[in-house]
Amino acid sequence: MAGQLHRAASAPERALNVILKVQASERPGNVHLFDFLTDYKGARRTYEKMFGRYFSSAYLDAVAAYERELVVQNCGGEYVEGDMCGLESSPLNCAQDDAPYGYWYRTERSTGNSVIIVAAWERSGPWIARYRMSKEARGWVVDGVECHQGYHYNW
Repeated sequence: MAGQLHRAASAPERALNVILKVQASERPGNVHLFDFLTDYKGARRTYEKMFGRYFSSAYLDAVAAYERELVVQNCGGEYVEGDMCGLESSPLNCAQDDAPYGYWYRTERSTGNSVIIVAAWERSGPWIARYRMSKEARGWVVDGVECHQGYHYNW
């Protein structure tokens, strides 16, 4: 993925950049966005007004379903204090950390109300995640994520 990466320029890239900045702005220990995405203990309802405008229902459902599947596999269906039961990385940026100097983007495909964007931590790559952004009445939202490690949500 050498070259062609740039800072957010198009409307869908700028919308994605805003969403990734929201995640990066969360202080350590403040996991509201992660809890919202995974619907940890019903957090989707609690934080809907704060984060709901950034994501499609299909993406959120896919993340929550995968989280539930992992909790069943790893902890018998119930969270166990001190154990890693669910996702070990963000289902949004596919990492445990955030890009220290922001993200670099490249739009791979655009078909009207749907855009595929790759994101990287450095201008020269490698890509960390591929995003499907969908245009809804409220604006551009994350509708699917494919992680470089092979995980994917509504992809």
